[in-house]
Amino acid sequence: MLALYDATTGQPVYYRVLAGNMTDARTLATTLKELDLKGFKPL
Repeated sequence: MLALYDATTGQPVYYRVLAGNMTDARTLATTLKELDLKGFKPL
């Protein structure tokens, strides 16, 4: 499971269940793409 939290409030803002055979690089790329599509802005 991947969980992202707000740095200020500590509240969860995103979560996703991950396949066990997915590489870290692929997980990061996919997650960043999903966040962009959902309207999250980079810090």
